[in-house]
Amino acid sequence: MFNKILIPVDDSSCSKYAAEFGIELAKKLKAQIFIIHVTADLPTIYAATDWAEDLLEQGGKLLDTYRQNQENLNLKTLVVKSLDIAQGIIQSAHDRQCDLIVMGTHGRRGIAHAFLGSVAERVIRLSTLPVLLIRQPKADQHQTVSSLWQRIVVAIDGSEASRKALSYADQLAQSDNAELHLIHVIPDLPPPLVDPLGVGGMAAGFTYSDALKELEREARIVMEVAKAEIKCEKTFFHIARAQRESIDNVIVNYAKEKHCDLIVMGTHGRTGLNRLLLGSVAEALAHSTPIPLMLIHFANE
Repeated sequence: MFNKILIPVDDSSCSKYAAEFGIELAKKLKAQIFIIHVTADLPTIYAATDWAEDLLEQGGKLLDTYRQNQENLNLKTLVVKSLDIAQGIIQSAHDRQCDLIVMGTHGRRGIAHAFLGSVAERVIRLSTLPVLLIRQPKADQHQTVSSLWQRIVVAIDGSEASRKALSYADQLAQSDNAELHLIHVIPDLPPPLVDPLGVGGMAAGFTYSDALKELEREARIVMEVAKAEIKCEKTFFHIARAQRESIDNVIVNYAKEKHCDLIVMGTHGRTGLNRLLLGSVAEALAHSTPIPLMLIHFANE
């Protein structure tokens, strides 16, 4: 499934942890590894300065640490110069025909939760390749690096993006003989209005109860279609309701409850304003989950 894995690194502990995770995954999959460090592509006036040489030297020293004691791996390292770090990562992955990007990410709140900030956020928006986001565990969690998925949860909603994500999750579960958990979350409905305009209830007699029943019916259809598509033997199905809770929190809480070690979800390609604002459940998950998250890109035609 994944034959070439790109791992971008910097000198942060989060990046180091993600790199260790990606290397372990590559070992299991017997995949080729490209570890890159993206440095600034300085204007010509600065290109021959000591500053530019220092940046390249620092990048080379950083990559040296990954080359050590990795003689038995198909591992290559490269310092990449780019005006934009995220674009440099994505271009490097495409140039080397990689099929997965593994990178670290930090949780954010407040203003960074609303606007693009980190390199990881830009990569998941712009990349057409699957991206595996790894968040470094807290000091008191003592989580060990492992590439063996024991329980995988995939969020589905019946869209083509979620079907593509389900296919990836199914293959990963089969390769590791892991459990595969499918979850569909019914969104929270606003509270019913009590005839605010005096027209005799909701339009055309459609009630709050009717709306909920329709969402539940659609959820059962989504699950039945998914059941027909998967091949994993150890599969579990769960329909949840987001009652005064965000959908991403429902998914994360379920994954924690079932001790899942990977979340897989599809994400749609976007342009324009939607690339600037965080709105989708997939992007919200990227902020909130402490569990490794694999986002599978689906390009709208």
